[in-house]
Amino acid sequence: MKRLIVPAFIPLLLLAAVILGEAPAAAPALALDRPSNVPGRLQSTCWEGLVNGGAEQDQGWQFPVTPATAGYSTDQAHGGSRSIEIGIVGGSNRPAYSSAWQQVTLPASTVTATLSAWLYPLSTGAALASPSPALLAGAATGQPLATPAGGDAQYILILDEDLNIVETLLWVLQNSATWQSYIFDLSDYAGETIWVLFGVYNDGAGGVTGMYLDDASLAVCAPLDHHQFLPIILHNWHAPNPPAGPLLVNGQWASRLVGHPQSATLYALTAAGLYRSDDGAQSWAVAAPPPPVSQTILLAPSQPATLYAGPGYPCFKGGEDRPMWKSTDSGQSWVELPAGVNLEPLAVHPTDPQRAYARGCDGPYLTTDGGATWLLQANDLFLVYEPRHAAPNWSDDWQTVYLGCVTEGGAGAIIGSQDGGANWDILTPLYADIWVVSALAANPLDPDELFFGEPHAFWGTVDGGATWYTSTAGLEDVLYDPGGPISQTYGLFSLSFPPGETDQWLLGTVSGVYSNSDPAVQSWAKLLGPAWQDQPIVELLRRWNEPQKVFVTTPDGVYVYYPSFSP
Repeated sequence: MKRLIVPAFIPLLLLAAVILGEAPAAAPALALDRPSNVPGRLQSTCWEGLVNGGAEQDQGWQFPVTPATAGYSTDQAHGGSRSIEIGIVGGSNRPAYSSAWQQVTLPASTVTATLSAWLYPLSTGAALASPSPALLAGAATGQPLATPAGGDAQYILILDEDLNIVETLLWVLQNSATWQSYIFDLSDYAGETIWVLFGVYNDGAGGVTGMYLDDASLAVCAPLDHHQFLPIILHNWHAPNPPAGPLLVNGQWASRLVGHPQSATLYALTAAGLYRSDDGAQSWAVAAPPPPVSQTILLAPSQPATLYAGPGYPCFKGGEDRPMWKSTDSGQSWVELPAGVNLEPLAVHPTDPQRAYARGCDGPYLTTDGGATWLLQANDLFLVYEPRHAAPNWSDDWQTVYLGCVTEGGAGAIIGSQDGGANWDILTPLYADIWVVSALAANPLDPDELFFGEPHAFWGTVDGGATWYTSTAGLEDVLYDPGGPISQTYGLFSLSFPPGETDQWLLGTVSGVYSNSDPAVQSWAKLLGPAWQDQPIVELLRRWNEPQKVFVTTPDGVYVYYPSFSP
C-alpha cells in the first residue's frame, strides 16, 4: 500500500521493517473534532485514535519487556513534563529491541487517518542496520538474535491485527538531539485493526541508539451527515455572505477559549469537557473532562500542558475559601495548590511555567516554583486597591509589572512596579475619575507602553505612566454618559493588538468590537457585519503566530474573525 510521508526535517526516508514483543490489549479511543476545508459545511467528524499521546499518564501505551524495555521519562518533553524513552539512552550497550505501541481500529467509513508524532533521536552508532529476514524474524519475538545484525535503527511500523508487519513508515539512524515532527497518511487502513509501533534496535556493538517520543496523535476522520454546519467559522466581515454561528467543537458549543498571545496551543471549554488544539483551531483533541473551575484558567505558554485555575476569593462580598488548581497534563488531572487557596491566577511567564502572578485580597502574589509557594508582594496601596488584572512585561523578564485595580467603592487605578514587585506606585492621575479597570494590555516588547479600558474612556501611556492620554471619539455608545438614561449600558472589556504594533487596535465592548489605527489621534469605528456586532465582547485573543486571526468570545460562544485594517 502506498503512503504519503511528510516529515518536517527529513526529505527522504529509508524504508524497512522491525517488530517486537507480545500483543497487548487494545486501548479505548478518544474523540476529537477536525473541520472540513469545504466552506459552509462540515464534511467529516474525527476521533483521536491514540490514548495518552502526550505521555502524561500511565495508560494507553504498551512496553514489551526486553533487555532495553521502553518507558515513560521526564528527561525530555516536547509538551507537558514527560515523554516515552525508547532504546538505550546513556546506558550500557547490549543487543536489544525496544518499543512502545498501541492498537487502533479504523472504521470502514474512514476518509482520512493522519498519524503525527514528535521524535527526539539520539545515537552514537556508526551504521544503520539493514532489515534482513533474520533481523525481522528475531524482532517478531522480541528476543535478541543469536548473531546480532550489524548496525542500529530508529523506526515506526504498522502491523496488522495478527502482528504481521504491513508497512515501515520510518527507518533511520539519527543523532539530531532535537524534536522533529513526522506526519503519515494511514487512510489506506480503513476498516482494519492495526498496531502503531515506535521502536529502536541496538546491535550491542559500538555506540548506542535511542529516542524520545512525545505528542503522538492519530486523527481518524469519517463522513458526517451533510446537514451539520461547519464548526469553525472563518469569519471575514467583508465577505458578502459570511457564515454565521459560534465555534462548535465535537458537536458542543465552545463557551470560551483558553490561550495566550505567545502560545500556539488553544483549549476550548465546552459542556462535555476541555478540548485542545495545536493548529489554530483547525482540529481539536479531547483533553479532559470539565475542569474543577471555569472562572479563570491560564495556560503556560512555554509548556501548554500546564494549566492554572481558580476563581479567587470574592474580597468585598466574602464567603467560603476557594481553592486554586493546577494541571500538568492538559487538564486530564488536577491537583489543589494548598498555598494558593483564595488566589486567582492572573499571568504565567512566557518562558518559565513555574513563574506566575495571582491576585489576593491583600495584593499580588508571585510564585517561582509552580504554585508550591506564593509570596505576597505587600504594599500599603493594597489595603485600598484590589488587583483584578496583571500585565508583567516580557521584554525585561517581568521587572516591569502593571496591575489594574479596583476599590470597594468602585474606583480604579493602575499600580505599577519597575523592580519585579519589590516596590509599587500608583501610575494613573489621582485627580482622574477612573472607575473599575475592566481591560488591561501591555506591549510585551516595550515596558513603557500600557493601555487600559474603564467605563469613561480608553487610556494609554507610552512613557511608563508618566503621562497619559484618553480616547473616546467614536465610543459614545459604549461609554458611561452622566446625562444618559438609567437604563444605559456601557463598558470596555477587552483589548487586542499585534505584538509590537499598536496601530491595529481592536476593542471589545458592551456592544460589539471597535477598531482604531491610532487611539491617540484617530476615532474608533464599530465593526459592522459580524453576527456578534451588537453583543458584549467578553474576550479578544490574538496570537503571535497568527496575528491575522482573532478569537472573539461573547455570551453566546466563541467566533473566529479575520480583521481588516486600512493602511
